[in-house]
Amino acid sequence: MPGAAHESMVKVLKEHPAWFDLLLKTLKRRGLPKGLRLDDSALQAVLTIDRRPDVFWLHPRRSWALAEVQVTWQAEKVASWIVTVARLVAEHKVMGDLFRVTVLPSVATKEAPGEARGEARAGLRRPRADRAVVRAGGDGDDGGR
Repeated sequence: MPGAAHESMVKVLKEHPAWFDLLLKTLKRRGLPKGLRLDDSALQAVLTIDRRPDVFWLHPRRSWALAEVQVTWQAEKVASWIVTVARLVAEHKVMGDLFRVTVLPSVATKEAPGEARGEARAGLRRPRADRAVVRAGGDGDDGGR
């Protein structure tokens, strides 16, 4: 059950979004997107999510890992990775890792926008949307694939 400190902060954010906007601008040089309005925070939906990562490893109740092989940079896959990681965390109740595997330097140096790195509090590892890029030798030629 949320305590008084939590509920007080929620109330301030709901009643004074301009204050939060100012705080963001001060700290990050960027505020809330224009045109936002307060809405119902009960974000419940029944969705069928069909994701098929290239490789999936699981150690039940301990960890999981995904490998996504990319021979070209596909920015649209980033949203797919976020949904897949969120689903796996919710289902398995543990954090895991997503590895992007490529032989091309141009793909290896691309970064997913807003990628998460590092450790979170409470001893849980945060999922890393692009934890490691594994390059398999070669001169960067993908063999025409």
